[in-house]
Amino acid sequence: MGFPLKGETMEFFNAQRRNQLFEEFVHPRILKHGKIFRTRIMGSPTVVVNGAEANKFLLSNEFKLVKSSWPSSSVELMGRDSIMEKDGERHRFLRGVIGTSLGYAGLELLVLKLCISVQFHLTTNWKGQQKISLYRSTKVLSFSVVFECLLGIKVEPEGQGGDRKDVGQSGEREEKGNGRKHGKRTRWNAAVQIGIRDDPRGEKEVIDNVVLLVFAAHDTTFAVAMTFKMLAKHPD
Repeated sequence: MGFPLKGETMEFFNAQRRNQLFEEFVHPRILKHGKIFRTRIMGSPTVVVNGAEANKFLLSNEFKLVKSSWPSSSVELMGRDSIMEKDGERHRFLRGVIGTSLGYAGLELLVLKLCISVQFHLTTNWKGQQKISLYRSTKVLSFSVVFECLLGIKVEPEGQGGDRKDVGQSGEREEKGNGRKHGKRTRWNAAVQIGIRDDPRGEKEVIDNVVLLVFAAHDTTFAVAMTFKMLAKHPD
């Protein structure tokens, strides 16, 4: 299990950085200990399982024999009231709130906004440029898409940073402004207001789950950048 406290964290991250996580970290330990082995990563005891039967056991017994959890550093970063820290009835409620905006009716409105946002970004940042920083460009685009298309929050170029409180307050101001100007709300905002009304913890949950969505957009950034990289390497 490696050194006390940190365990095999460094071996894990070094293999991950080289994109050789299975080859350099998991596979050698499977050969030595079998398909199920113990280790310690990021200060936490960890059990690694491998194989179809083990995966089926875990996935079919979630919230029964096993429960999803995240490293404490991730929880502090994304918030203790985000969906990643919930289970049972509260998890189902939050999943329904998020899923409402991504259902069939929600996507009808979302796709049009998404097309407009992408077209504006390409015209503003790509047109006429000889060289483009793809990763930075997709990061800015995915950030804007999450806030403008999904949350209905207008993103200003100088306001793409900020902390968790800024996110919550700007969203509240934008929602009030949209209500006065247009008299309508996004499906997400409508569902969010129901959550706040029904639970005093709602406002904190809103902020934490918005932060979680922004972090999820970072994963989208990586996927988009890798897609373009593979298209460039394999044009045919």
